[in-house]
This record gives sequence, C-alpha cells and structure tokens, in this order.
Amino acid sequence: MASVKLRTAFASVFLLLLTSYGSNAFDIFKSDDETFQIEFPDKPTLEDLSITNVPMRYWNVEKDDKFWSAGYSELPTIRQDLIRLETLNPVSIARRIGGTLLEDKMIFSRGLPGREIIIQTVDNGKPSVLLTRYFVLGKRQYSVSYSGLKGTEKEAAVSRFLDSFHLF
Repeated sequence: MASVKLRTAFASVFLLLLTSYGSNAFDIFKSDDETFQIEFPDKPTLEDLSITNVPMRYWNVEKDDKFWSAGYSELPTIRQDLIRLETLNPVSIARRIGGTLLEDKMIFSRGLPGREIIIQTVDNGKPSVLLTRYFVLGKRQYSVSYSGLKGTEKEAAVSRFLDSFHLF
C-alpha cells in the first residue's frame, strides 16, 4: 500500500514538473532575414504590415492573455538623421492607443543603445501595460514588446524575453 502511494506521489510530482517546464519553455527564434534573434514563449506567427517600399515585419505570440512581439520597420525614404531614438515621441504613442505614459528611459542591450517605454492601458476593463524597447540600426527600427495585465511586466519570463533580443 505504501509503495502504491509513493509511486503515485512520484508520478504526480513528475507530471507537475513536466507541466511547469512546458509552460516556462522558450524557443529561440531567428528573423527570416537573420538580422536578429530572440526567445519567444511559443512559436511566433508573422504579421507582415509592409507597404510599398517600407518593410514592416513583426513576429507575435499571444498566450495566456499576454502578447509578445518582435520585429522591425525599415524606413528607406527618410533621412538618416531623422531616424534616431531621440525623435521617438512616447507621449504621442501613448495617446494614440488611449494610454498613459508611465516610464521612458534610455537603455543599453548588449552594447546597443535603445529606448524603453511603458504605457498603462485598459484591456477588457482591466489595467494593462505595454512595455516596448526600441533600437535603431541604420534605417531600420527594431521593436520588442510585451503586453499584459498590469504587474505581469515584472515577471521573470518577460525579462527573459526582452533581454534575449540581440542583433547579428
């Protein structure tokens, strides 16, 4: 009788660990043009928002009421000196999505300068946040974003996602 209970306990712990591991597993993703790599919590799908001569490609994962995104916009017709982190207007971005700017700071990721903004929004009547990191290299602007209920932006999985981004 005791050995049956012990085996049941071991099996329960094993299944719990297996379930926990699966929900925290991240997949390494490399962009189709091989310019960046990031770890997503699941297999991302491509959202191609490109318009004539302006490539805009973003890979997204929507999972457990959370949204994860990484991609780029290429700005070939804009003067190089106008494509800078300093010209980004986070207050305008917040207003466009009906949110409030909570934080705006310059950052470095793997030696690359960037800008991080956090915007509070409301999603289905619940306080939510949009945390985005922007990076500029040449005429290309990269963005890495996470959106979820307020407070979830502090989870280890979000830091892992954001911090895993790097350019080649």
